[in-house]
Amino acid sequence: MQPQINVFTFFITTKCTLRCKMCLISCPYAAKHSHTPKEQVINEIAKTAELCRIAIQKEKKYAALHADLIGGEPLLHPDILEIAQELCKHSALFPEFRIVTNGTMVPKDDLLDYLKSVNDNGTEFSFLVDNYGAHSVRFDEIMDKVTKWGIPCRIDNYTGEDQRHKGWVDIGDYPGHSRTNQEAKRLFIDGCVYKTHVCLSVWNGRIYPCAYLFGGEIREAITVPHGECLDLFDDSVPIQEKIDWINLNWIENNEPLSGCYHCNGFGVPNQPRFPAAEQL
Repeated sequence: MQPQINVFTFFITTKCTLRCKMCLISCPYAAKHSHTPKEQVINEIAKTAELCRIAIQKEKKYAALHADLIGGEPLLHPDILEIAQELCKHSALFPEFRIVTNGTMVPKDDLLDYLKSVNDNGTEFSFLVDNYGAHSVRFDEIMDKVTKWGIPCRIDNYTGEDQRHKGWVDIGDYPGHSRTNQEAKRLFIDGCVYKTHVCLSVWNGRIYPCAYLFGGEIREAITVPHGECLDLFDDSVPIQEKIDWINLNWIENNEPLSGCYHCNGFGVPNQPRFPAAEQL
């Protein structure tokens, strides 16, 4: 069975309050640490939503569980309220919206007031808080405040022996392995993108299907080949080609992505796990 899109993540900043050694998307190693301008994020959200809407109308294949605002630490972004408001314009497409935070920043009152208002009107907008123990220095304050406002909150625990998924994985460095085509194909087929679900990350006007490719461009360590990411604003690409990409038709070819030749994989069987959020 072809996998489904699980989540669209809108990456709004490379700035973070932590410097995690195994950051899945390479934030500590970013070539530039900056917030994505509000206008750009809003345009990315609108363009992504437009493609998803057309995909539903034309082929009825698109589905996603939620759309997330991530970073870095998204609560650092000075315009996160306006960005959240833009997301909520597309509630017909996404069953749930989330802000993914690392437990170091307490959400501001105006953001919580807005989230409470949209939740009261039937939109599901919640927080996903990663609890890294001593590194999540404001975790208790966050929980007290979101509880007071009545905002839904999921906690992913990464402390002690009780770490979600038994800890983090190390997807590797740049450059990484030099795999044969057969090895790369096996890594691709065994990984979570092929087997279960796809997390599509939106950044800098493009949609990326895997963390290794996404992180490599954040580092400016690699250039992702044409076809392995989708340029939202390239009007020379036919709409149908964009819809095919959104609908994950490229997975059906069983061909590995360029990153499969170099990374350690993600979600492959018996992959080593490491304590989460080890700091540089």
